[in-house]
Amino acid sequence: MSDLTYVPAQPLGAVQPGDIAQILDRNGSVISEVVIDKVTTRSVTTECGRRWTLQYGEFISHFQGSRPISFPFPCIRKKVADHALV
Repeated sequence: MSDLTYVPAQPLGAVQPGDIAQILDRNGSVISEVVIDKVTTRSVTTECGRRWTLQYGEFISHFQGSRPISFPFPCIRKKVADHALV
């Protein structure tokens, strides 16, 4: 039997419209990069139209009333500048 594992969510940190975010799969690998379009008090919207939680960047599939139903993957992370990794 195999275990269902994924990289735990990390806090998203401060984001603002225009920032570049990386969409990550369950293993933490980058799937694509998107631009953050809108930031509200509870969610982040990217230019592709998807919504993510502001706290951990988890994918919001739908809302039950005013409560977002989110999943830990895919998730987003703010892109770190390449020169900052050195």
